[in-house]
Amino acid sequence: MAAKKRVAIVGAGVAGLVSIKSCLEEDGLEPTCFERHESIGGVWNYSPELRPGQGAAIYDNLVSNDSKEMMTFSDFPYPKENTPFMPHRMVLRHIQNYAKHFKLEKHIRFNTDVIDVQRNNDGKYWKLQIKDKDGKLSTEEFDYVMICTSVYNRAAIPSYPGMENFKGIKIHVNKYREPSKFKGKKVIVVGGLHTAGEVSSEIGRNGGEVYLSMRHGVFFFPPTCQNGLPYDIQLFSRSAYQSPTKGLTLLENHCKTRVGDHRKFGLQSKEIYPASKHTMVNDEMQDRLAQGHIKPMVEIEEFKGNDVIFKDGTTLENVDAVIFATGYEFAVPIIEDSWLYDESDKLMCTSTCSQCGQNTRKGWR
Repeated sequence: MAAKKRVAIVGAGVAGLVSIKSCLEEDGLEPTCFERHESIGGVWNYSPELRPGQGAAIYDNLVSNDSKEMMTFSDFPYPKENTPFMPHRMVLRHIQNYAKHFKLEKHIRFNTDVIDVQRNNDGKYWKLQIKDKDGKLSTEEFDYVMICTSVYNRAAIPSYPGMENFKGIKIHVNKYREPSKFKGKKVIVVGGLHTAGEVSSEIGRNGGEVYLSMRHGVFFFPPTCQNGLPYDIQLFSRSAYQSPTKGLTLLENHCKTRVGDHRKFGLQSKEIYPASKHTMVNDEMQDRLAQGHIKPMVEIEEFKGNDVIFKDGTTLENVDAVIFATGYEFAVPIIEDSWLYDESDKLMCTSTCSQCGQNTRKGWR
């Protein structure tokens, strides 16, 4: 019998667990998964503080903006009694049950960090440099490597003139956990997608004075349709997208179900139709806007001390905090880019997005 091929799997989040299971289902593959933290779950494994080396992270009250039907495992569905949109603890519990059901954890080395991946000299194997929880370094060789750490490993923070002189709180949203420290404070949230809306709404609801700074404006829509179905089941079905025009029209109509004309709230995107980079799943924004808890703003021009000037000439004085919900740069530090990127990264763009001619490895705001 031929020796099994050794497969290194880096990361024990959803992708890593599915990869372990897939290897076990194939003859001749022996998976070993390396997880730098103490437990499985990846981004769904909530922690009160950002863990060392962690990129994308979740906050305490996060709820999924994809329905359980759309994000389920085909061979291990979510329980029927779970809510359509799930708190992160419910998602993590199911991920843990998935690993237990398929006996995956015995193939995982916890508290073990892969810090470098290289081809060996003859090009036949992959050489991994590994650091254990005590800081001891070792090297192991594998036939194959699967990088399952996500490409969202480096927070993308824009630079503005004078920003270095701002003395208030200045964080990327991956460090945001809960709203209490922002109560009674003047807060700018920079960004125009789901997380920007969620964090703005939560801080505004809990006594913060929030200004949402967007480059392009945004269309937002509620997570459930008028018939009670989750939006992604109704809008992203094959029947709904028999033609691009029909799909865009359905999406536009759904965006208008709660707000109507977005221009009344200062939110209208430059795009004629909602596109993936200018839409936000949110059922609270219209209330926060109508009640004055959130005020939409254009893009920031510059900082002058703790005053912030926007591109339309508006100035906010004595700003207490700026939270950048500006996405992530595509990065996998443990392996050189030549092994990772080719023309397939253009698949990140939708057909609508491609019309603007932009193709970037940075996360969308």
